[in-house]
Amino acid sequence: MAEEISKKVGKRLTEKETAALLFFAALLFGIWLRLMPAASAGFPLNDGGMFYSMIRDLRSNGYALPAYTTYNKLNIPFVYSPLPFYLAGGLADLFHLPDLSVLLWLPALVNILTIPAFALLAGELLDSQLKTALATLLYALVPLSMDWFLMGGGLTRGLGQLFMILTCWSAIRLFRSKPWALALTIVCGALVILCHPESALLTVTSVSVIWLFSERKRQTLPFTLLAGAGVALVCSPWLVYVLRLHGTEPFLQALQTNGNALFLWAAIFPFNFTQENGLALLAVLGLIGFFVKLTHKEYLLPVWVVLPFFINPRSSSRAAILPLVILASATLLDVILPAMRSAAPSKSRNLAANLFPAYVVIYLLVGGYALDIRMAANHLSENDRQAMEWIKQNTPPTSQFIILSGETQLMRDPVQEWFPALTERRSQTTLQGWEWLAGDKFIHAIEGEQGLITCLQQDMACLKAETQKLGMAFDHVYIKKGAAVSGYYEGRILVETLENSGEYKKIFENSDIIVFGAR
Repeated sequence: MAEEISKKVGKRLTEKETAALLFFAALLFGIWLRLMPAASAGFPLNDGGMFYSMIRDLRSNGYALPAYTTYNKLNIPFVYSPLPFYLAGGLADLFHLPDLSVLLWLPALVNILTIPAFALLAGELLDSQLKTALATLLYALVPLSMDWFLMGGGLTRGLGQLFMILTCWSAIRLFRSKPWALALTIVCGALVILCHPESALLTVTSVSVIWLFSERKRQTLPFTLLAGAGVALVCSPWLVYVLRLHGTEPFLQALQTNGNALFLWAAIFPFNFTQENGLALLAVLGLIGFFVKLTHKEYLLPVWVVLPFFINPRSSSRAAILPLVILASATLLDVILPAMRSAAPSKSRNLAANLFPAYVVIYLLVGGYALDIRMAANHLSENDRQAMEWIKQNTPPTSQFIILSGETQLMRDPVQEWFPALTERRSQTTLQGWEWLAGDKFIHAIEGEQGLITCLQQDMACLKAETQKLGMAFDHVYIKKGAAVSGYYEGRILVETLENSGEYKKIFENSDIIVFGAR
């Protein structure tokens, strides 16, 4: 018996068994990496404050779409793709869950589903189960497949990514003369539009590239047009409603926030968009595969990597990562490992060939774990929540705040985004939601507030000058103390000048936060 077991253990795994092992590893590590930040943080990661308000607006309106969201008292049109808010609100009501718990866990659960969805897509574009399984494992581990999708705002982004992947998969089946895929393509395509507007644009780009390089594009053109018409028909009730209510202006304003395409396209040239720590190993493998495919005159995957950067620069990497991971898997198994086996002495070639892909996987796993640690730390602190609850209970509803949190990346600042949602007060420095109102001025506003951020290290004169320059009226200042050095915390000079000015008085303080109100 022992001898028989020994033989089975020592037996070399077949390609099918190796692929099954890699699929299992993809799910195991992928689930762990996606659940760990939420379990560690206990509060939605980074952003999601505006969506929290929109979920509550929807529920308080009896699940009829409101005309505007109450978020930050800006009268922001409620034109955002609504399906995620219905899903989150419905789950909260059905299972009697707090909205914050839904925003904490649902993005992670949705992101887990992208792993098997990607496996379906990769299986259509790669010629072996082993390559598909390796691509799935690489996708499960690369930081770009998680990051923005696990945050509170990942409620919409994650659903958009999931249905974009499924739409691309079903479209490939459709373009290979599988008529049954027509209905699936329509449903998945409509779900993308109803979940996330930027993902919708990236999906159209991706499906267009897939169709352009399909072998039967002429024969499948009627199905392609029919799929587009079906998607439009499914989405038409919502689109007609919001267009009648608000017209096209909010959408035109939002389209102007993508930034300069030529400038942002520079991210594709050095291939540094995968968000890997240190050496961008996956990006390098993908880059090699990119040129190998060009050499063989196979243009689908290379064009799919590049084109999104011209269409939607701000979110282009979310679409580009799909073909890039597929290229990386093919490069590893078709180029790197055969070259290592042919170049190495016969005794060591198998060991070297096995060690390199293992190193790639371990490298990405460590990078994913490092990302988890950073993400788990980037959430609204208990002291911030305490201060915001006090503000909600003890300040006039018409109060207008300037928030100085010390965070220089304004779109990754949980204090800025969550303040209006939890206090129900106006924050003059919060940018979330402005993309539907300010158009290209949204980008300039991000740049303009960088000067205001520096006031945390200066005095009240800086605060007055910068707010006057930005046209911000305010009667309260929310200051987050920085780390103390030799007993002095960041913002101490500003706090002292506000206290001594006679214009403001300290109305709240805990170990991290100081709030001033006008006298």
